[in-house]
Amino acid sequence: MIKRSTWILLAIFIALLGVFFYLRQNPLGTGDEDATSTPAAHLISLASSQITAIELKDDKGGLVSFKLGKDGVWALTQPPSDLTDQTLVQSLLSQLSLMSVQVILEAELQDSSVGLEVPSYMVTLSAADGSRQVVSIGALTSIGSGYYTRVDNEPVVVVSKTTIDNLLKPLTDPSTIATPTPVPPTTQAVETPSGSTPSQGMQTATP
Repeated sequence: MIKRSTWILLAIFIALLGVFFYLRQNPLGTGDEDATSTPAAHLISLASSQITAIELKDDKGGLVSFKLGKDGVWALTQPPSDLTDQTLVQSLLSQLSLMSVQVILEAELQDSSVGLEVPSYMVTLSAADGSRQVVSIGALTSIGSGYYTRVDNEPVVVVSKTTIDNLLKPLTDPSTIATPTPVPPTTQAVETPSGSTPSQGMQTATP
């Protein structure tokens, strides 16, 4: 007579065998079939080639602005300067074109709760056709990895703290936009022996 425990083990074996054959016919998905590899959304819709003016402003009255001239050369208009670091402006344009959204907040949040009632920083981008985009930057997220950000009247999103900090450097670190003052060339004085005639164009030191 077969013991009861043997019947139980046999039933479990048959059940496991059934699961085995079922999984062979219907393998579990890895999730790749349902996952969609979508690239991160860009924050700015204006292409860097369209931008003709950049304005960085903070809530304390600080302002730095650049404007593209008709000759294709960027000028630092605020604070006014005769010399503008073109590499710095190209770096800003590159950062703007690469700025991506980390998180799109689905829940509607009060501006005051994310620091956008009175934004800490505002970045205004202007194009040749008169269009512009205003990026409002509010508070840091709770974990400090990004800023609550909004473009015009679009939904609030989170953008990387590192990306925003680099973009705002000309405003937060004035040394970034400082340009060296040209130093006029100096003429070295040369002593000549007594009675000799100094060469043309050479200064002499009077004893």
